[in-house]
Amino acid sequence: IAIRRSEPVWLGRMPTVKSLEDISKAEQRIIRASSAGDITPEEGETLMNMLASRRSSIEMDQLGRRLAELEQTESERAEKEREAA
Repeated sequence: IAIRRSEPVWLGRMPTVKSLEDISKAEQRIIRASSAGDITPEEGETLMNMLASRRSSIEMDQLGRRLAELEQTESERAEKEREAA
């Protein structure tokens, strides 16, 4: 017999996830909650999948910023070389 909750209970208690460190903390909370029986394994899996997606978004954002910084540094270096020539 499958029992479904009529409303989401756990998501409202999740912390805001803005960094990779936040994701690690949230994952730990999910594992503890699942182990304690506060959420079902399926709910835990769903939440972990959501965090994995958020992790990818944060990592892509970080990579984009790093790339922009590298491009800016290279552009400035090339400009200095042109001025020196």
